[in-house]
Amino acid sequence: MASPVTIFVLGLLVCILLVTMSVKGDPWDRECDEEPGDDYDQIRTPQARLLEMLLDTYGPRSPRPVLNQNTTMYVGLQASPVALVSFEEQSQQVVLKSDMQMTWVDEQLVWDPRDHRGIESVSVSTEDIWIPDITVPESTGESFDSKNNLIATVDYEGNILWDTVVVTSTFCKLLVRFFPFDVQHCNITLTPWIHNRKQLETVFTEVQTEEVIIDHFAKNGMWRLSGVTVDDSISKSCETCDEYSYVRFTLELERTEASFFALNVILPCILLSMMNLLVFFLPPESGEKISFVMTNVLTLVLFQQLVATMLPASGDDTPLLSTHIVTLIMFGCVAIVWTVFVTHLYYKTTPYPKWMYAMFTSFRCVYRHTQFGKEEAKARKTLKQSMEDLDAVEEEEEEGEEAGRSSKWFRFNSVKRKIKTFSCWKCGKENPTILEGQKKKKKARLNNNPDDSNLWQETANLLDRLMGYVMILVTIIIYIILLVNFATQDPHTYHLSTH
Repeated sequence: MASPVTIFVLGLLVCILLVTMSVKGDPWDRECDEEPGDDYDQIRTPQARLLEMLLDTYGPRSPRPVLNQNTTMYVGLQASPVALVSFEEQSQQVVLKSDMQMTWVDEQLVWDPRDHRGIESVSVSTEDIWIPDITVPESTGESFDSKNNLIATVDYEGNILWDTVVVTSTFCKLLVRFFPFDVQHCNITLTPWIHNRKQLETVFTEVQTEEVIIDHFAKNGMWRLSGVTVDDSISKSCETCDEYSYVRFTLELERTEASFFALNVILPCILLSMMNLLVFFLPPESGEKISFVMTNVLTLVLFQQLVATMLPASGDDTPLLSTHIVTLIMFGCVAIVWTVFVTHLYYKTTPYPKWMYAMFTSFRCVYRHTQFGKEEAKARKTLKQSMEDLDAVEEEEEEGEEAGRSSKWFRFNSVKRKIKTFSCWKCGKENPTILEGQKKKKKARLNNNPDDSNLWQETANLLDRLMGYVMILVTIIIYIILLVNFATQDPHTYHLSTH
């Protein structure tokens, strides 16, 4: 059994232990409340400790990261188009996906690699550091969306490299004169929004050649990238304003669906223009001339509306194709008016005017191709042969030959009957006779009694054919002008002469 002294000593030790624990607290809680020390620093990576050190002393992001504010910062820019997302021709908006690279020097992100285990570069979020205020003036919405990559790389000298994928929605002025064989030139300008040229200057840095950019550009069913040009210069909005630097990328987009339009729009227009010419050679008595030409005109109006829906409502440039279709519609309207006029003449029964008779008979080159012109030529030939036969009879009588008188008179009477059988345009009916007067001293004359209905019909047919020849000539001239315009002007350089 323990002695009282032993029991007292044990009780005193227990009291001291309880008092100590109440003053210092639970050792487990103390371990959780302690700040991480050197052991925790050993767990973090050297890059993380370096980046934490740099950002702790970085300061605000708004000022330019230069120690001397009079120093000009240089920002290198490079944009390589990757794919054409969309091209809204009605609103003239181009949505383009590009690889963009920006380089600059941040004097606040500098360190000595020897003090940080030889680390020469680290990755940093662009949300934690200063980035150039680059914007796109042609943008129709946000300047560009670059949220795909917010990480930049910085080395120990402060050189920052930021590679990102941007999507730009910009306005592109369409030049549609040579539609559908047109070539569009769209600009993407990168320029500082706040800082002038003395504070920040943009410089183009060539990373890829033009051939490499074109080869890596994604294929599009409607447009093809045929060229990329770069211009880095300065701009001023007024004489007293500050200068701003910019880098402008000009993309040359060539339409690849020209064969589609050639097959579905241009070729039908050519065929319809030929059908417009056929209406002038359709006989008026067919009764289908008006409906025929009306159908052609309505079809051309449909094609004109189809082309108009594909192009922007701009008055600066008019497509040659639209001009040609409108010209064909005008020709169709002229054909309608002319067909009404010719049909009216064809069924006219009033007396035929003498001035019109004289006018048409004076143009022998036209008149001899008409039906009555051909009949008159045949009649004159018959009349000439008959007169020669009559002269032969007279010569035989003058020589005193009495034999065969009955046969001679029989020949003379047959000649007279032969003359009565021919018809001519001037006469209109088979009633020519040899007037009184005998022998070859007096010329045979024709007794005119025209048939007005036949004359009006022949005049209508003649005018219809004449108008058809004129329209054929005009159509050929128009197509020659179109071909000359397409052959002499290059769509790739057309924008240089208009801007």
